[in-house]
Amino acid sequence: MRVRLGEPTDDLAISLDLVHAKPDSWVNLDLTGGAATKPTADQVVEAPPELYNLFD
Repeated sequence: MRVRLGEPTDDLAISLDLVHAKPDSWVNLDLTGGAATKPTADQVVEAPPELYNLFD
């Protein structure tokens, strides 16, 4: 099964490929568009130290 939502020129586009062949299956998900780009180093915000051990 193949599902495509949006175009690469949109803010966000999703491409989903699902293959199911017993007993195995796999999914390939691609996010494209302006909102799906990797952040640059100056865009990354470091979490405050109090959140580092939130589940300890």
